[in-house]
Amino acid sequence: MNTATCLQATTTPTTTVPTASLFWLLDGSNSPTGNFIPAVNGTQSIGTSGSRWNVVANTLDVSGASTLGNTTLGTANTLNVNNIKQQAGASFVLSDPLGPAHIFISSSSPYTNTFINGNGAGVVFLGSAAKTSVADTTGNIVTAGSIALQNTSQLLPGTIANDTLGGFLFTTNAGKGWQIANSTGQLQGFAGVTILLQGSSSGGVTLQVPAAAGSNTLTFPAATGALARTSGDTFTSTTLTAPVINGTPTGTGIPTLTLKKGTGAGNYTSTSLTAVQVDGTNLALTVTIPTGWKLSVQASGSIGSNTAAVTVAVSITDGGTKLQEVSALGPVAAGLIPFSLSTIITGDGASHTIDLRFFTTNAADAVAILNASSTQLPTMVFNLSPSN
Repeated sequence: MNTATCLQATTTPTTTVPTASLFWLLDGSNSPTGNFIPAVNGTQSIGTSGSRWNVVANTLDVSGASTLGNTTLGTANTLNVNNIKQQAGASFVLSDPLGPAHIFISSSSPYTNTFINGNGAGVVFLGSAAKTSVADTTGNIVTAGSIALQNTSQLLPGTIANDTLGGFLFTTNAGKGWQIANSTGQLQGFAGVTILLQGSSSGGVTLQVPAAAGSNTLTFPAATGALARTSGDTFTSTTLTAPVINGTPTGTGIPTLTLKKGTGAGNYTSTSLTAVQVDGTNLALTVTIPTGWKLSVQASGSIGSNTAAVTVAVSITDGGTKLQEVSALGPVAAGLIPFSLSTIITGDGASHTIDLRFFTTNAADAVAILNASSTQLPTMVFNLSPSN
């Protein structure tokens, strides 16, 4: 620094501009000017260690690779740099006046973790509108907007948002979505959406409601089982309360009604003193009676004796074992009187042969059952149905 002999002179001193690369010149008005040319390596020290100069200007431009240590800028001043480079082995930190670091990069190589911190008790706001924040103590993210999720090409964003009532709203890029209601927790799909449940190995099942679904509730039972379709499925151990059945049921699990009758080609007669089949083809039925089912049998006709008035009998048998029997004594020879028999057989899952049998008490006087025409003949009616 070069000045005149006395800085208190009343006249402007004569100054000589130094020729050195580094100087600071005070003119007569004590206004500093100078020339600070960096050294070859791009740095230039001003002062000595512990006694550095603070360079204060409206704008400090640092071009090239420069290192600034403890540089203070005045209020409203600007530091213009092209790049701020982190020193190896040290964290890069931006701190507030009280000391807490707000933005810093890890001090460990490869310096990949970047942190944005609050003061430890507040929140970090993202964006100028202060609508998105991260709490220091919990790490919770709070936003008054939505969260957009893009694909790996940064396209086709879908969103997660508040439905304005405290619930969740999930919307795809195509406008399809689901809503979770705040007060009920109900999951509601947009119009036309479906649920696809994939099988463990292949295929899937789609749940879909009709276009005009109305306001309906489907309640699932508190049990393990399978849902049945409207056709083609089998119900096992299922209780149906007041079902409405349209059409004619088919299959092996429905009641059956069977009619057996004589040939109408002439009376049936026998001189046997033990019960024998009246007609093993037309007045007999072999049937399996399932457990939980019952077989109701009804037989009717007219019986008598051919030559004299003797006692004759007719019975319903199961495999030859009599289930019910009636005896008759005609008033005169060849006189026939009506008979009626009925019985119920409880199912055991086995096969049963049910038939009509008759006998006489006198071999000289044959038993006879009327079988004269298509309307005058013996009949048997079998009703097989589920029953308690």
